[in-house]
Amino acid sequence: MIRLIRNEFLKLHRRHFFLVSFVIVSLALSIYTGVYYFMADNRTDQDIVEQQLEKEKAYMAQIESIQWDTELEMQSAILSSQATIDRLQYMVDHKIAVWDWRSDVLSRYYTNQNIISLLNAGQDPKDYGFTDSSGSYDSKATWIQRLTNQCDVQMRMVEENDYMTYSQEQLGLLQTQYAQNYSNMSTLDQVLMDIEIESWKLYIQYQTPPRAVDQWKSVAIEELANEKEALARFQYDETYTENMTEEVKSRQYTWTKRRIRINEFALKNDTIPLSVYETMAANANTVTYSSYLLSLKNMMLVVMAVCVLLSATIMSREFTRGTIRQLLLSPYSRTTIAASKLITCLCVAAIFSVLTPVFGMIAGRLLFSNQTIGSSLSTGALPSYVSNLRNNIIEFPFHTYIFMNYALEALKIVVMIVITLMFSTITESASGPGLIMLVLSLAGAQIFQALYEYIYPAKALRYLLFGNLNLIQYIQGSWVAPYPSAITSIVVIFIVTLLALFVYFTNFRYKEISA
Repeated sequence: MIRLIRNEFLKLHRRHFFLVSFVIVSLALSIYTGVYYFMADNRTDQDIVEQQLEKEKAYMAQIESIQWDTELEMQSAILSSQATIDRLQYMVDHKIAVWDWRSDVLSRYYTNQNIISLLNAGQDPKDYGFTDSSGSYDSKATWIQRLTNQCDVQMRMVEENDYMTYSQEQLGLLQTQYAQNYSNMSTLDQVLMDIEIESWKLYIQYQTPPRAVDQWKSVAIEELANEKEALARFQYDETYTENMTEEVKSRQYTWTKRRIRINEFALKNDTIPLSVYETMAANANTVTYSSYLLSLKNMMLVVMAVCVLLSATIMSREFTRGTIRQLLLSPYSRTTIAASKLITCLCVAAIFSVLTPVFGMIAGRLLFSNQTIGSSLSTGALPSYVSNLRNNIIEFPFHTYIFMNYALEALKIVVMIVITLMFSTITESASGPGLIMLVLSLAGAQIFQALYEYIYPAKALRYLLFGNLNLIQYIQGSWVAPYPSAITSIVVIFIVTLLALFVYFTNFRYKEISA
């Protein structure tokens, strides 16, 4: 057996298979990495603020040339634009990001400054679109004094980065609004308000700035609020799910509940989940080592294509070149010969399946580990992958999760190898089976998904192979399409692979070889 496998590798070497395949895979990995790197938004937070400032200044310069209905409308636009320019200039000078909670406070601060200026000039701010959101006032002096006090508090919060005071202020305003409007609110609005109030309480409890993309607890709290809002709409908003099938609705509902449990677990146990970490990176326009390594998994399709083409030719070439008779005259059984072909294909698949993540780890560390998200969390850090499996929270170390992703992709390749080898042996041809399996290996899942959704609810489709190959979805707790359960998928894959192996060995064992 070992000698046969060695001979198979020698044949591949003479065909320059390894050199060509290595070049193809390496080139694909390099091109993907280059595109991934150069297409990333490499702007810093300050770049974004400065660009917004320049756009606002350009708009300010054009305001007077715009056709307005009244002079007051133009003056209102000028005041509003100037307030925006002042806010952005302050943010540039003090290195405040556009997503920072202080941006909202500064917006209100400069709006209040505009109102004070109008009042001091003897004009009514309401004529310019400004309203007193704090209630009625006894006199202009009282209004000015109250706004001045607000401005003092707002600037102090900004200068001291006092997000605790800001969060407490927002919580108080929401609670007051809730108490005033409770009787006139729908059940859904009440629940949504409760969720928003709870979020501000969590910001205070965990002492984290609100809606700050550089603080993982803040991101987790915001995600938690979004998930609870989705859950509330599932329960109280019929229009939210009207375009969903019952199966999709059930799975989305389950997925949302799982995500809530994961973020609650993360906050309670001070664990940074990978999902939150990647959200931080996306919001901060940063490419991370982890996101690149997970994205590079797409290049396993190139490995699959190489292995499918090898499987389509490794046996069929023996028939087309007439060397099959010479091979059968060797002192090895047909079963051993067939096994050597299969093992050779599996070895090649193993080599390239290991090469891809190793390349990714090296390139990822070199290209995507020198930036930071926030003051303490670097892109080189390795957050845990937290999953909710069978109502149990399980925490995977990052590289364990990466191994699982690539291992399951390699499993797909093994299945494709076996099926392709079976068909090419039966037909004694490489072109037909190779082309068909190449298309199915690259687009089989998408074809299945479209087919399933088109003739839903034909549940028999669940037992087709390409509805079951994406096993990582069961670990992630999310589904791309309404596929069957994990056990069903594993059974389907096992049966199809076993059946293909049986047909492959049986067909070759009893195949009549013409002269």
